[in-house]
Amino acid sequence: MRVSGCDGTALAGPANRLTGDAALEELAPGQWSRLRRVSHDDLLVVESPAVRAGCPTVVAEHELLAASEAVINLAESTATSTGVAPMQPGGVIPWASFSNLSVNAAGAHHVEGWEMWTHAIVGNPNVAGNKGFHGTGAGNKAMLGTDFVDGMPLGDFTALSFRYALRTAGNDHILGRPYVNLLIDVNGDGSLYKIGVLDAATNPQLNLLTDVADAGATDHEYTRSWIGGGKIKIVNELAGVTPSIDLGAGWLNKVFLIPDILAQYPDAKLTRAFPADNGLPADLTMPPLWLVVGDSNYTRYSRVIVREVRVNG
Repeated sequence: MRVSGCDGTALAGPANRLTGDAALEELAPGQWSRLRRVSHDDLLVVESPAVRAGCPTVVAEHELLAASEAVINLAESTATSTGVAPMQPGGVIPWASFSNLSVNAAGAHHVEGWEMWTHAIVGNPNVAGNKGFHGTGAGNKAMLGTDFVDGMPLGDFTALSFRYALRTAGNDHILGRPYVNLLIDVNGDGSLYKIGVLDAATNPQLNLLTDVADAGATDHEYTRSWIGGGKIKIVNELAGVTPSIDLGAGWLNKVFLIPDILAQYPDAKLTRAFPADNGLPADLTMPPLWLVVGDSNYTRYSRVIVREVRVNG
């Protein structure tokens, strides 16, 4: 690998997709890195300083060299003869796989992790194509999405946790802390999309995420984990599947078990698509997993820093 167009030394190298661990080395502008062995699903990571004056952008180049013909032939033979399904990703999701999908006056950017924020506004202009909602929401919704689990069968999604720092102490509103959305291709063929929600509901019977203080209450650092044996909410519910917990009218009062969903929809998987949901961006396809702060009617100021996100590990 080599990096050019940046003002100073960059860090670059391969990252293990399963663990998120990266082997980075310092590279002067235009300097080629050492030769490293990578597998077919490894990621390449680049961290660079600002763009050098006069350069339009930072450019990262890579060159792939086969280790030997024997290695290539063995890999091809193994893949075709065994018929084993590819291993699903697990572990820490690399920061480079996330993108900012926020709406209205909300946002997210990469600092000491990924910072997500909303603002105390009412009636912010909601213009399609200009960070506007697909629907009529006038609130704030910070969204940070990743394709890390794209194509994963719903049944293989078994655990999730993330560490975050709450930087608006005193705002303990439930929507001011991160929660999770999943985009589910219910039939596995793009004919029906549903949004799964993992949130910390105010009713204890509906709790799908649990917070544990990491560094003491004064530091407002937490780990939030998905628990409950595969429980999930489904926006606008799901035909043919009976909720395992039903506390009243409206989908916010109902929880489904993933095994129950798969019994009716065995091909359900996580996917990237445009689900045309009123609470999502008007002109963007959405990734299979995203973190959320706020919602389409949220008008409070909130700021959190996401330190780490783990799936199945």
